[in-house]
Amino acid sequence: MKNYNHLIKKAKAYFDTSQFENAHNCLLDILKSGELDLVKKSNLYLLLGDINIKLNNFKNSNDYFLKYLEISPNDPKILNLLANNCSKIRQYKKAEEYYLKAINFKANYEVAIINLAVLFDNLGNKLDALKFYKKAIKINPNNLGVLFNMYKLEKKILDANKISLIKKYLDNNKENFFNIASGYFLLAENENKKKEIKKEIFFLEKANSYSFKSKKKINEQALNYWLNIIPKKFDNFSFKMNPKNLEKTKSFRPIFIFGLPRSGSTLTETIISSGKKNILSFGESNLVNWSLLNTHRQFLFSDNLKVALDMDLIQKKLLNSYKNLNYNKKDQEIRFIDKSLENFYYVNLILKIFPNAKFIHTYRNLEDNIFSIYKEFLHKISWSHSLDNILSYIDNYLKVIQKVKKENFDNIMSVSLEKLTANPIDTSKNIYQFCNLEWDENCLNFQKRKNLYSSTASNNQIRAGIQSYNNKKYQNFRFLINSYKSKYEWL
Repeated sequence: MKNYNHLIKKAKAYFDTSQFENAHNCLLDILKSGELDLVKKSNLYLLLGDINIKLNNFKNSNDYFLKYLEISPNDPKILNLLANNCSKIRQYKKAEEYYLKAINFKANYEVAIINLAVLFDNLGNKLDALKFYKKAIKINPNNLGVLFNMYKLEKKILDANKISLIKKYLDNNKENFFNIASGYFLLAENENKKKEIKKEIFFLEKANSYSFKSKKKINEQALNYWLNIIPKKFDNFSFKMNPKNLEKTKSFRPIFIFGLPRSGSTLTETIISSGKKNILSFGESNLVNWSLLNTHRQFLFSDNLKVALDMDLIQKKLLNSYKNLNYNKKDQEIRFIDKSLENFYYVNLILKIFPNAKFIHTYRNLEDNIFSIYKEFLHKISWSHSLDNILSYIDNYLKVIQKVKKENFDNIMSVSLEKLTANPIDTSKNIYQFCNLEWDENCLNFQKRKNLYSSTASNNQIRAGIQSYNNKKYQNFRFLINSYKSKYEWL
């Protein structure tokens, strides 16, 4: 094909500037030509599979990967990608099968072994999770990230021998920042057990610093976005939308849970999804922010504060993404839970698309929340790695929450983690009433569910059911924020 190299370069240029749909269309043009040898065709299937992941079209992505496997059937990397996609659309059994196929083709394929262990971990299958974590450690004894995951499931593994190995690794390795961060978080956990608070804090500072460095460029961009860009622009949105497009969402009754990490959002999500309706949760999908970014990127990163958002474009992108996650339609209604914690910035935007949406704001004692964030290994949250950034983010969050609750009083319910754990029956009944759902006492016995899936930091906590709130857990850390009290009145 004469234009093959030209179109490939064009597609790559679109891909590099995050114009994934244009890149996708370029590759389709090549594929439709029908003049490709098997090598070029298989490469196109790989590229299309990858781009469809970027577009959240996981089913389409798998279709292309399966076509690739018809040409090259024994590729464990593609089997691993197929499994990842299946996991995202809740086809957990298929995901398990593809991971096992990948491992059968390549017995020491560390990535697939770890991914399978994480899948079992998220499903609450502790024994199989530990079995495959141990396989991964046998292949790579220095994988401290795997050791950290194992520790979450089985505290006793962090013995004196393991501590010695971790310290030796940290003394001799300075390049794998994620692994180093994992090691320091484990050392912090060890000091916590011994009640050595100052040593724990020392290791936590190291752990968070290396966690940030592990994806420094991405974290710097995300940090700027969440601390500087969105707080200034979210309140300057105006909305253009064709009223006819509201017909597309009149049957939707979604529930959006937002707040700070470690504020009880996973517990609330699990209680709602464990009732009679068996409502699907998409977890922390981040799809609202993703849809805004992918349709208005130029505005968001410009100096212009005010803009009229093209809501028809955002709606199309968002609905396609939710559809690709396989929501169910029951009783002529489409219900799902989206627990993307940053959505407090987008309440007004969401209501333009889903007028019948309900919002639940989870919160807890703020000082406890600060230290719970700082002490947790939240490597995907750019602002969670230092007290300066955590406090700055929370300051913005408090201002936005106060404003959106005042503007949308009837649509937002605030749920205190302390009250939920102290009085789960009455609090859960209030949540169900607010969401127009029929309450069922089984929603509080969620730990008995065989299909309970959670990929959050609270995964192992919710397996133990509702626990009493410990308001003394972080009292020894509170001196860390004394110097900030003159800057933030809410402290």
